[in-house]
Amino acid sequence: FPASMTGVWSGNLQQSDGKVWPMQVSIPGGVAVATVSYPSLGCAGTWTATSADTAAATASEHITTGACTERGAVELLLAEDGTLQVGYFPEGAAYTGSAVLARS
Repeated sequence: FPASMTGVWSGNLQQSDGKVWPMQVSIPGGVAVATVSYPSLGCAGTWTATSADTAAATASEHITTGACTERGAVELLLAEDGTLQVGYFPEGAAYTGSAVLARS
């Protein structure tokens, strides 16, 4: 992940089916693996970067704890206002998701 995305980010994932889940992501600078959690669902796992530049990245999500959709694709964009915009595309599911995360 790009150094510009380093930090702990939190916000709500808004699914296209109307469900909303709090989420938190911890991105260490300059490495390919971040940790993600959905506390109210009891789910957690990793995001592994598949491509990145200074303000954008794509990653694959792998949930290793809990009963959430195990795998998916994630698109990240660091917005000009300092928020992290997230697009989420779960494997084999009928919904997608999006979030605007703030760095804590």
